[in-house]
Formats: sequence, structure tokens, C-alpha cells
Amino acid sequence: MNFPAQIVFTEVEQVLGPRRWRGRLLNPLACVDTESGKPVTWTPIFDIVEDAKTGKCVVTMQGGPDRGGRRYANHLSVSEAQRAGIRWASRRFRIEA
Repeated sequence: MNFPAQIVFTEVEQVLGPRRWRGRLLNPLACVDTESGKPVTWTPIFDIVEDAKTGKCVVTMQGGPDRGGRRYANHLSVSEAQRAGIRWASRRFRIEA
């Protein structure tokens, strides 16, 4: 039996520049990558950058250990981008029980 992995978002403290959020797996050592079937030994990336003028967000996702697996997406708001991150983490990573 396995369960979807959980992702936690924290706002990155910056004085200048756009607002940013960083998404990290709650317990990466207990996670298994669904694509390879192997335990996660790297730090998956889910970063959100908000455009201050429009409120739209650009998301960077990297599920694998190398930069070749990096993906980008656009979302209309931070909450929409975070929902997409939760769906991504639950599909890509599982916790074996």
C-alpha cells in the first residue's frame, strides 16, 4: 500500500525582486519516484515566482536528479500554482507503507 507524497510551500524572504515560494517534499527520505521506482535521493524542485504587476506565476518543476527533467508552467495565481504543485507531487512521488 502506498500514499501520495506531500509538498510544503515556504515563502522565500527577499527584500528586492518578485515574491517567491519554494515547494519541498515533506519527507523526501520516505518517498519513491513513480517514474523510476527508486527511492528519492535528490531534492525535487517546485519553485513559484509571482509577477508583481499581473499576479501571474511562473513555476519551475524538477522531479529528477538532473536538469534534463526540468519543466516550466504558467499559472494565473499563487494558489493555483500551489494546487498544481500538490497534484504534481502526489502523481510523481509516493510513500510506501
